[in-house]
Amino acid sequence: MPGTNDTNTTHARTPEQACDYFLTVAEFDPAAVITFRSDAHLAQHNALRGLEVVLQYADRIKKELPGVDLERICELQPLTHAVIFAAGRVNRAPESTLLRDLMPEAYQLRRRVLATAVALSEAGLLPQREVEAIHEGRGKVDAAGDLIQLPALFRRHAAVIAGKHPVEKAELERAEALGQQLLEILRPGAAPSTTAVNPELAALVDARDRLWTLLSARHEELWRVGAWLFGYEVDDKVPALQSRKLKRKMVETPVPVVPTDGPVG
Repeated sequence: MPGTNDTNTTHARTPEQACDYFLTVAEFDPAAVITFRSDAHLAQHNALRGLEVVLQYADRIKKELPGVDLERICELQPLTHAVIFAAGRVNRAPESTLLRDLMPEAYQLRRRVLATAVALSEAGLLPQREVEAIHEGRGKVDAAGDLIQLPALFRRHAAVIAGKHPVEKAELERAEALGQQLLEILRPGAAPSTTAVNPELAALVDARDRLWTLLSARHEELWRVGAWLFGYEVDDKVPALQSRKLKRKMVETPVPVVPTDGPVG
């Protein structure tokens, strides 16, 4: 393993080697780990853009900010490669591929069953408050949870709604099984299931999230140096990792036309 100051060695590493190296550095309390829900390539673009700008003032930083570790900041470059590599490993994991295959069916089932539940609640046959709570869900995890809650809601009120809706029993059973399967993938351990959580996938997700947390922390160091250099312009010089802000072209302000009392000339 290279020493702390051996950034040249770190820069020469392949993305996989950089990933392995930074994982030895990315040791965090689990409560401090930031879940990766980002665009890794956008993060790389913004991090390297900010790094390039700040390093133009390297001599000044060394002279006036002796407490700043420029070598740590320079590790942003290989660290972005490590994050991209780690995120790619998670996306290539069998469960992640399965997730992409299952979500279209999950969304379609949720729409059908939820639409029926809404119609039944408007007819006074299902509790409107429960249906509204399910309807408010957003994202993959909520969609998976809804696939478990909706069949349970239909079962609790089976006697009242029997013969009054088009949803088949087999659809409700499929929805519940699919919801449990998806929660197993999305939030290991969150759903009751006889299927064991894949420890390999859990390890890949943990590695990705720890590297993202490290990248976020290192980028924060870069931003603080940028704030010292550029003041209020720092966000333009050192953009946030997920910033999609584009520089606007200067537009000439039109000169107002002042009306005259009579013809000119």
